[in-house]
Amino acid sequence: MPLDTSAKNAIKKDLTQLLPLIKRVSQLIDEVENEWTDHFNENDPDDMYLRSMYYRIQEKLDDARRIAQHVTAEESAKGKLRKNSAGRYEITGSGVYFTSGSSIEFLLEDDGRIRWVNSRVEHNGKDYYIVAAPDLRMAGVMARTKDLPAWY
Repeated sequence: MPLDTSAKNAIKKDLTQLLPLIKRVSQLIDEVENEWTDHFNENDPDDMYLRSMYYRIQEKLDDARRIAQHVTAEESAKGKLRKNSAGRYEITGSGVYFTSGSSIEFLLEDDGRIRWVNSRVEHNGKDYYIVAAPDLRMAGVMARTKDLPAWY
């Protein structure tokens, strides 16, 4: 029996449409926060409450935006990782390599199920590792990158 993908496609479509609004609200909160004394009365407890709540909302919106960007972005490279001559791990044949802070998605087997996991790469002074699976040897791991916009 084939899977019904309509709900997944609807979610992805709606997230794509929601992203510009999330960005706009987050930027507006940031602009207001940068000049908060022009917008909030520091002697008014309700204003100070709103200011702190808007800041918290902005943090959550930024997290949601980053996750939604990853979910909706197109794959730009996929393949097995190998260590190149510079000591960095790259997706074989793609020219894409990872350094500290690089975003990476990799295949992980967990309880007999295989799934893509979003993480980042860091260096421990000896070698690079994937933060979500620090004991996993990177060489040979199936990885992919996404085509993410500059402001994500």
